[in-house]
Amino acid sequence: MNYNMFMPLHKKILRDSHTDVFFLFTNEITKKNEHKSEFPLNNTKQHIESDKIISAEKAKYMKWDAILDSDLHTPWFYRNATFIQIFHGVAAKAVTLENGTVVNYNYHPNLRNYDVCFFANKTFLCRTKDLNLWKNSDSGELIGLCCLDNMIKKNNQQSINYVKNILVPERFRSKQIILYAPSWGNHNSLVRKGEEILAALAQKDIFVIVKPHPNFVFDSTNRTEISLKKLLERLFKDRNYSLITDSPYDAALISDALISDFGSLALEYTLLRKPIFLFQGTDQLSHIADLDQFNMFLKCSYPFHENKAIDKKLFTIAPLSKEQRLFMEEFEEAYFANVGRATDAAFNALVRRDIICRK
Repeated sequence: MNYNMFMPLHKKILRDSHTDVFFLFTNEITKKNEHKSEFPLNNTKQHIESDKIISAEKAKYMKWDAILDSDLHTPWFYRNATFIQIFHGVAAKAVTLENGTVVNYNYHPNLRNYDVCFFANKTFLCRTKDLNLWKNSDSGELIGLCCLDNMIKKNNQQSINYVKNILVPERFRSKQIILYAPSWGNHNSLVRKGEEILAALAQKDIFVIVKPHPNFVFDSTNRTEISLKKLLERLFKDRNYSLITDSPYDAALISDALISDFGSLALEYTLLRKPIFLFQGTDQLSHIADLDQFNMFLKCSYPFHENKAIDKKLFTIAPLSKEQRLFMEEFEEAYFANVGRATDAAFNALVRRDIICRK
């Protein structure tokens, strides 16, 4: 889990003088010999004291009261601590188990190892209970996504102007803003059509914010960050772009539209009721575990396919139709909970279960 997903809850927990929080980070690589991205840890040092970031070797010799995990891993050193899963997204990604079985990440069999599960929505909570994936009868907590709280609270003109003054150079602030935030893996739009997408955007009289996934793969022969930076410098002659490595949510807030793949950020963007240009790869369906969710999301977006030509006209921003707004409202009802209030819901659940003490 990228730290940005956990940051709101972390800051709230820090107010409790009886609780100490440590972090164990792991960087996974899609293929052997690919260069690790430095993007994931760029933001953490601003918010976490260095002595609170520990290694796996050190962690296994420490006694823990609770473990908050977000990647369905179960390292042996967790011992007898209360084991909590925090879902950090709502996209129904397909995951292949060691035995070759393909499952919906949100219904992973490893959920049975967790004492408590903080679900992003009622749909996932009810479905996992029906599938007998809860360790105990009271394992489920309806929380929502803490990472969205600040974005929802700042979705007003005063906050938008403030953020825009920080993220966008003055000479571009009157332009339309498109956020390009591809997912990761070898099937994402940056790998498949990234240069064409960026070339089309560079021809438009707009400002572009590029936010790659923390574990993105772009060029296995070079450092991916360097490759992407060189491409942007070559295409955007007027320098009407920004490459960010921090949280995508402030950029989402000030943008007029999003270009992305099928992933949690794209689904979360529906809460802002803005246009979404959705990349569809030729093998995309093999990475999606819930076609009902995918088909519902298609109605909220403007899909464009890998096999089709890409030009600047494709990313023309138009107001949402009445039908699209209605579909986004229905999508929110189905796949989100406690919008703007998830951090409080998570904190209260930790207090109620005696994981932390209220001051």
